[in-house]
Amino acid sequence: MITDKIEPANKIAVSPGEAAALLSLDRSTFYRKIMPLVREGTIRSLRVGARQRIFVDSLRAWAESQAVGHP
Repeated sequence: MITDKIEPANKIAVSPGEAAALLSLDRSTFYRKIMPLVREGTIRSLRVGARQRIFVDSLRAWAESQAVGHP
């Protein structure tokens, strides 16, 4: 079977592991620092069965809001 791999940046929502990679964080740091923001709704996500998916646009907007320096 041939499958096309979709890059995380082209997806609407990604797994926590993919989100960690997008932020260049290891999974441990992501779960400790970022997942609380996901759980409280600061970073939007959805559940598909038992799996959680984080909206890339929400993750990107949060990261940009945290930027240091000139707007």
